[in-house]
Amino acid sequence: MNALIVGTGAIGSWLAYNLASDTMADLTILDFDKVEKRNIQAKTQFYLEQQIGKRKVDALQYNIYTWAGKTIKVINSRIEVKGIPELLKLVFKIDLIADCFDNYQSRKLITTIAKQQNIPCVHIGFSPLMTFAIEWNETYIPPNIQVTWDICQAEGAASFIRMVAGHASIIVQEFMKTNRKISMTGNRFTNRLIE
Repeated sequence: MNALIVGTGAIGSWLAYNLASDTMADLTILDFDKVEKRNIQAKTQFYLEQQIGKRKVDALQYNIYTWAGKTIKVINSRIEVKGIPELLKLVFKIDLIADCFDNYQSRKLITTIAKQQNIPCVHIGFSPLMTFAIEWNETYIPPNIQVTWDICQAEGAASFIRMVAGHASIIVQEFMKTNRKISMTGNRFTNRLIE
């Protein structure tokens, strides 16, 4: 199975590592950002201090090869309306999209692409109330809110982020094996499965 992870911040970097460690799936990651000092200080993203300033996709590719022994493909690109035709060429080869973006515009575009191309897409995200949702495209509506907070700065964020990435990884793996689409919502202490 070919999986595309879009957004390699807190959730995306750990999800990519988990899937590379646990599955034989072919993974491709897409992001445009560079590793920043705050990504390292909070210990919420799967990057190293010496990687500050490097492209996240390149740093993550190196870390996954080093820690999980797996080679993944990378796309250093921004999701924009004008870039959709190029992305669609790639998407034809993808069996699953995992949306880990942290902004409305990118989530809306990837939701549209997945629907147009009939590609299963799971969305993983947080709210300012320290809740999370893992939801499939059929019922997903991108939240149109202005992001004014950074989950990486919240107390207990590193453990919470890794927990959500772990849940998302297990849900993706279940889909890869059975085509079963499980959704989940929760907070740091309780989770609720939705089928």
